[in-house]
Amino acid sequence: MLSIKLDLIWTIFWVFCSYSLYTPIVAFMWEEKGQRVFQNLRIPVVVFLYFLVPCVALFLLNTAFSGIQQLRWEFAIATGFVLSLSFFLMLYILTVPDWPVGKFLQIDKVPVSVIRTLLSVNFAGSLLIAIACSVIIIKEPQAIQQQGKEQVFQELKAHRLQLDKEKSRSSEAISEILNEARTKVFDDYIKSAQGVLTLFTSVVALLVSLRTLGSKKKGGREEEAGESEPAPQETRRRILVMDAKIKILFFASNPEDVTPLNLDEEIRSITTKIRASDYRDVLDLISRWAVRPDDLLQELNTHKPTVVHFSGHSSSSGELVLMDDLRQAKTVSPPALKALFSTLKDNIRLVVLNACYSKTQAEAIVQVIDCVIGMNTSIGDNAAIAFAASLYRAIGFGRSVQDSFDQGKVSLMLEGIPEENTPEMLVRNGVDPALVFLVDSR
Repeated sequence: MLSIKLDLIWTIFWVFCSYSLYTPIVAFMWEEKGQRVFQNLRIPVVVFLYFLVPCVALFLLNTAFSGIQQLRWEFAIATGFVLSLSFFLMLYILTVPDWPVGKFLQIDKVPVSVIRTLLSVNFAGSLLIAIACSVIIIKEPQAIQQQGKEQVFQELKAHRLQLDKEKSRSSEAISEILNEARTKVFDDYIKSAQGVLTLFTSVVALLVSLRTLGSKKKGGREEEAGESEPAPQETRRRILVMDAKIKILFFASNPEDVTPLNLDEEIRSITTKIRASDYRDVLDLISRWAVRPDDLLQELNTHKPTVVHFSGHSSSSGELVLMDDLRQAKTVSPPALKALFSTLKDNIRLVVLNACYSKTQAEAIVQVIDCVIGMNTSIGDNAAIAFAASLYRAIGFGRSVQDSFDQGKVSLMLEGIPEENTPEMLVRNGVDPALVFLVDSR
């Protein structure tokens, strides 16, 4: 800052000295004696002096302004050009009265006082330029300093905003962690409560099972003694399947070497009736076609159904007709079916054998399954379709197994099909089909 002020003082000093020198030189040149002295030197020497001095002054100004980045070198060149042109024109007009412009302006008739006045005005204008430059030199560093402070303030403000954002993000992260911790604690509490409830339910179920087992043993002893007393009250309770979904596994087999059956119409009719029932969302009908003997094991293991339905042929000797890998008939004996359901009874409560002469198979299966429906003779396609569709419709409306079986027989009577006595339902000892409900309609 001190060097800038010193350069400014030297600049102003050179400007005053230059114009103090210009005034007497021009006044002397205007007089007759002066014209004779400078006649041989001609105008170029004076022009050089007038051009050199302002250039030196502007050089010093530029040096003074060099510490300020906002002052561009184009400004210094333009200012020097303007000042030099002004000096040259003034010199030309005032010192060369014989030139065309001088003659036109009649310079020789202008008094010396006027010329000195013009030079003074020129000097005053240049002095104003120098003062303006000095003001810029003094004020500009303060502006730069103020601008620097403003920039620092803005940077601090931006930094504070950044810190506030980071603080906000940290608070949000802490809130999320706390919420996750609360959720985890709540989930652990729920799991613990569910565990306790499951344990309590298991204990209650065990106690009920033990009591039921004791009742059955007591009833068995009474039967052996030949007593004809009615069954204990516990055996007359409503039997309800508690599965969320009642799976009906439909097996269909139609070998090529036997009379074809309309099995597709049967599954279509059953599906239609189930969809029209109240509890259609509870019943899940699963169909398997072209069934081989080994498929029985695979599908029963896979689905663990509540109802198993066979649709196809059966021999007069009581064998179920499936097919082999060549799509030819392959029979399965009643003892084999009994062994199958003894191993894979799981959740099975009802087996429907919708085939001719299937009562023999039903008699073997009922020894391990509660309810089995079979045919005591041959049955036609229309009768088999109508009976099966009405049976599953009644189950879909929450009816018991006995009511559903009866509705299947009634449907044959309503359709005028004289085969209502062909279906027979066999039940295991101690089971009342009127109390067996596959769907809870309460």
